[in-house]
Amino acid sequence: RMTPPGIAATAIVAVVVGGVIGVGFAMGPTVPAAGVATRVLELEPATVRAMSATQIISIGWGDAGLVAGVDDPGMGIGLVRVSGPAGTLQRIDAPRESGKCDRLEYVNPTPLNRDEVAAVAFCLLRGQVNEIAQIVAVNLADGSTRPLFTSGWIDTTLREFSLEPGLRSAVASEGSIICNSLVTITDTGWSRPQVVPGELIPVQGQRGDEISSGAADCDSLARTESPTVAGDGTLAFVSSTSAAEVSGMARLEVPGAIYLLPRGTADARLLIDDVLQATVRWSPDSSTVAVAGDVGGVEGLYLVDADTGEIERISSVRYIGLAWSPDGTQLAALRDGSDGEEAASVIELVPAPRVGQAVARGCRR
Repeated sequence: RMTPPGIAATAIVAVVVGGVIGVGFAMGPTVPAAGVATRVLELEPATVRAMSATQIISIGWGDAGLVAGVDDPGMGIGLVRVSGPAGTLQRIDAPRESGKCDRLEYVNPTPLNRDEVAAVAFCLLRGQVNEIAQIVAVNLADGSTRPLFTSGWIDTTLREFSLEPGLRSAVASEGSIICNSLVTITDTGWSRPQVVPGELIPVQGQRGDEISSGAADCDSLARTESPTVAGDGTLAFVSSTSAAEVSGMARLEVPGAIYLLPRGTADARLLIDDVLQATVRWSPDSSTVAVAGDVGGVEGLYLVDADTGEIERISSVRYIGLAWSPDGTQLAALRDGSDGEEAASVIELVPAPRVGQAVARGCRR
């Protein structure tokens, strides 16, 4: 077993969305991303959870505790549990090859219960260079896996995903880092809404079908990513429709906005705009959206009230991944290690007060 001291990570939230996503952009009042609407708290992390020379790709937090996806020279890309004050990493021995798969890798874990985590499994096909993917449940004790959905492998790269509490569907970001959209996966089939300026066009598939990767013209699409579903079924996601106006890596530098899509509706409501390279996560009580990234030209960790759009910046640190504690009182926040830390990744536990109810020294409006 691999038990080096330390860790750090990204986040995946397990929550809810059902059926096909068909979204139009309902441009409600724009909430200023920075300035008078932003209260700056600069809360210090409660503790540094762990530091590690192993590169952490993703993190989840639930009844099973902290789990992470790592890229380690010894084990490759796989899953670990994080335990103890030192943040010890304990390898989860999921299968590494099976059937048509020459190699299996696992990323983006999110706890399902005390015994299992959900994760994206990548299958490198024998004799081929491309990968297929699906969402699986991994047993923490023996590493055994089972598909969460019977709709087949997906012939593309699944990235972040969010689960419905009843496990009837998942919403995932799929595609490359510069060309991605959302896909909904269920037992009976899949849908891939492809974002173009101003609208989402759902593309239907059937049970057992594989989703073909990519779009005919990537540069004609918006970038839509970081899906997270609240307990009440509301989907939050980041989308940049202006990315359709540029090509290549320049698409990563185009700001976007965070939208909310209530369950059973077709119109996405603007929450905040002018966000760049942001990760969003719903709080367990569905009241707050945590945002790590650049908001209004200022990097940091933000809490946004989902009803009012009120924003508080609780840290100026550049975090690259988030996971809420099950009780909603703090965030596990992933950052890259600094030069003096001799660590590739660091997880910090940051207090997460309700927006507008925290008092901190140096607070300013």
